[in-house]
Amino acid sequence: WKDIVSARSGVHILDLLQLVAKKVVMSGCKRVGLLDVDGTHASGRFKACLEEHGIEVVLPWKSEQKMIMNVVADIKMGVSAADGPLETLVEIVTQLVKRDGVSAVILGCTEVSSALGTATNRPDITYFDSLSILADEIISRFHDTKEVRKASS
Repeated sequence: WKDIVSARSGVHILDLLQLVAKKVVMSGCKRVGLLDVDGTHASGRFKACLEEHGIEVVLPWKSEQKMIMNVVADIKMGVSAADGPLETLVEIVTQLVKRDGVSAVILGCTEVSSALGTATNRPDITYFDSLSILADEIISRFHDTKEVRKASS
Protein backbone atom coordinates (compact mmCIF):
# COMPACT_ATOMS: atom_id res chain seq x y z
CA TRP A 1 0.00 0.00 0.00
CA LYS A 2 2.90 2.35 0.72
CA ASP A 3 4.06 2.22 -2.89
CA ILE A 4 0.59 3.04 -4.18
CA VAL A 5 0.13 5.98 -1.82
CA SER A 6 3.64 7.22 -2.55
CA ALA A 7 3.13 7.01 -6.33
CA ARG A 8 -0.22 8.81 -6.19
CA SER A 9 0.91 11.52 -3.78
CA GLY A 10 4.45 12.03 -5.04
CA VAL A 11 5.65 11.79 -1.44
CA HIS A 12 8.17 9.17 -0.33
CA ILE A 13 6.79 7.19 2.63
CA LEU A 14 9.29 6.01 5.20
CA ASP A 15 8.81 2.51 6.56
CA LEU A 16 9.61 2.54 10.28
CA LEU A 17 9.90 -1.23 10.51
CA GLN A 18 12.37 -1.39 7.61
CA LEU A 19 14.43 1.48 9.05
CA VAL A 20 14.72 -0.29 12.41
CA ALA A 21 15.55 -3.63 10.78
CA LYS A 22 18.30 -2.05 8.68
CA LYS A 23 19.76 -0.32 11.74
CA VAL A 24 19.83 -3.63 13.65
CA VAL A 25 21.46 -5.42 10.70
CA MET A 26 24.11 -2.67 10.41
CA SER A 27 24.90 -3.09 14.12
CA GLY A 28 25.59 -6.80 13.72
CA CYS A 29 23.06 -7.83 16.37
CA LYS A 30 21.50 -11.19 15.54
CA ARG A 31 19.15 -11.76 18.51
CA VAL A 32 16.98 -8.94 19.87
CA GLY A 33 14.18 -8.42 22.32
CA LEU A 34 11.14 -6.44 21.19
CA LEU A 35 9.17 -4.23 23.56
CA ASP A 36 5.97 -2.96 21.98
CA VAL A 37 2.26 -2.61 22.66
CA ASP A 38 -0.31 -5.37 22.31
CA GLY A 39 -1.66 -4.21 18.93
CA THR A 40 1.77 -4.13 17.32
CA HIS A 41 2.68 -7.33 19.11
CA ALA A 42 -0.45 -9.14 17.88
CA SER A 43 -0.07 -7.98 14.26
CA GLY A 44 3.32 -9.69 14.08
CA ARG A 45 4.49 -7.18 11.46
CA PHE A 46 7.46 -5.86 13.44
CA LYS A 47 8.68 -9.37 14.27
CA ALA A 48 8.17 -10.59 10.69
CA CYS A 49 10.07 -7.64 9.23
CA LEU A 50 13.02 -8.24 11.54
CA GLU A 51 13.02 -11.97 10.77
CA GLU A 52 13.01 -11.21 7.03
CA HIS A 53 16.34 -9.46 7.67
CA GLY A 54 17.77 -12.51 9.45
CA ILE A 55 17.25 -11.17 12.97
CA GLU A 56 16.00 -13.54 15.65
CA VAL A 57 13.30 -11.85 17.73
CA VAL A 58 12.59 -12.71 21.36
CA LEU A 59 9.28 -11.50 22.72
CA PRO A 60 8.56 -10.88 26.39
CA TRP A 61 6.58 -13.53 28.23
CA LYS A 62 2.81 -12.94 28.45
CA SER A 63 3.11 -11.76 32.05
CA GLU A 64 5.85 -9.33 31.00
CA GLN A 65 3.74 -8.08 28.09
CA LYS A 66 0.96 -7.28 30.57
CA MET A 67 3.51 -5.32 32.61
CA ILE A 68 4.55 -3.40 29.47
CA MET A 69 0.93 -2.48 28.80
CA ASN A 70 0.55 -1.28 32.40
CA VAL A 71 3.66 0.88 31.95
CA VAL A 72 2.20 2.34 28.74
CA ALA A 73 -1.08 3.11 30.50
CA ASP A 74 0.77 4.71 33.43
CA ILE A 75 2.90 6.90 31.16
CA LYS A 76 -0.18 8.00 29.20
CA MET A 77 -1.85 8.95 32.49
CA GLY A 78 1.13 11.11 33.45
CA VAL A 79 2.88 8.81 35.92
CA SER A 80 6.58 9.67 36.13
CA ALA A 81 8.91 6.94 34.86
CA ALA A 82 10.81 7.20 38.15
CA ASP A 83 7.66 6.19 40.05
CA GLY A 84 7.65 2.61 38.78
CA PRO A 85 7.57 2.30 34.99
CA LEU A 86 11.36 2.61 34.63
CA GLU A 87 12.03 -0.14 37.18
CA THR A 88 9.46 -2.42 35.55
CA LEU A 89 10.97 -2.06 32.09
CA VAL A 90 14.53 -2.48 33.36
CA GLU A 91 13.40 -5.71 35.03
CA ILE A 92 11.93 -6.99 31.74
CA VAL A 93 15.04 -6.00 29.78
CA THR A 94 17.23 -7.72 32.38
CA GLN A 95 15.21 -10.92 31.94
CA LEU A 96 15.51 -10.73 28.16
CA VAL A 97 19.29 -10.42 28.51
CA LYS A 98 19.84 -13.03 31.24
CA ARG A 99 17.12 -15.55 30.45
CA ASP A 100 16.92 -15.23 26.68
CA GLY A 101 20.43 -14.12 25.73
CA VAL A 102 19.50 -11.05 23.69
CA SER A 103 22.23 -8.50 23.00
CA ALA A 104 19.84 -5.72 22.02
CA VAL A 105 16.32 -4.51 22.69
CA ILE A 106 14.06 -2.64 20.31
CA LEU A 107 11.90 0.02 21.92
CA GLY A 108 8.85 -0.31 19.74
CA CYS A 109 6.59 2.41 21.14
CA THR A 110 6.82 5.97 22.42
CA GLU A 111 5.89 5.23 26.01
CA VAL A 112 8.47 2.44 26.39
CA SER A 113 11.14 4.73 25.02
CA SER A 114 10.03 7.58 27.26
CA ALA A 115 9.93 5.41 30.39
CA LEU A 116 13.35 3.86 29.83
CA GLY A 117 14.97 7.27 29.37
CA THR A 118 18.49 7.25 30.78
CA ALA A 119 18.44 3.53 31.54
CA THR A 120 19.45 3.02 27.92
CA ASN A 121 23.09 3.71 28.81
CA ARG A 122 23.71 0.19 30.16
CA PRO A 123 26.93 -1.06 28.56
CA ASP A 124 25.75 -4.70 28.41
CA ILE A 125 22.79 -4.00 26.10
CA THR A 126 22.18 -2.09 22.91
CA TYR A 127 18.90 -0.23 22.55
CA PHE A 128 17.20 0.60 19.26
CA ASP A 129 14.63 3.34 19.82
CA SER A 130 12.32 3.07 16.80
CA LEU A 131 11.11 6.67 16.99
CA SER A 132 14.65 8.04 17.31
CA ILE A 133 15.66 5.99 14.29
CA LEU A 134 12.74 7.46 12.33
CA ALA A 135 13.56 11.00 13.49
CA ASP A 136 17.22 10.56 12.51
CA GLU A 137 16.17 9.41 9.03
CA ILE A 138 13.81 12.37 8.58
CA ILE A 139 16.52 14.83 9.66
CA SER A 140 19.07 13.16 7.41
CA ARG A 141 16.74 13.35 4.42
CA PHE A 142 15.93 16.99 5.20
CA HIS A 143 19.63 17.89 5.27
CA ASP A 144 20.26 15.91 2.08
CA THR A 145 17.42 17.81 0.37
CA LYS A 146 18.81 21.14 1.55
CA GLU A 147 22.23 20.25 0.16
CA VAL A 148 20.70 19.31 -3.20
CA ARG A 149 18.81 22.62 -3.30
CA LYS A 150 21.99 24.57 -2.48
CA ALA A 151 23.95 22.75 -5.17
CA SER A 152 21.30 23.39 -7.81
CA SER A 153 20.90 27.10 -7.07
